Amino acid sequence: MGGSDGDRGIPLLGWSAEHGGLRAPHFAGLRALQVLIPFAFTLRRSRISGEVNARLMVTAAASYFGVFVILLAQALSGKSLLPLEASSIAMFAMWALSTAVCAWIATVRLGLPAAAETY
Repeated sequence: MGGSDGDRGIPLLGWSAEHGGLRAPHFAGLRALQVLIPFAFTLRRSRISGEVNARLMVTAAASYFGVFVILLAQALSGKSLLPLEASSIAMFAMWALSTAVCAWIATVRLGLPAAAETY
């Protein structure tokens, strides 16, 4: 987005290093199936309760969607993936913080009553 194809690219990926492109969010969106399905199987095999597993899976899917939206917004605004600008770093920091808080709420805060009933 915002430039011609064939400019200087990110090594191995070929994504533009000078302007935005939809290849990065497309790549991330396609990898969702390769990341979320094994994560679901791993949660299923864990000793965590089913309700907490479901909350963690929703958290993981929402977090992955957040990464996709950040990459899409960056591409549509014409910004390259690398080097990261201050606004992109701030968005990724907010994403990481919100994911950590949601995972904590799903496991520790909301998971305690269910764990207390099993003893």
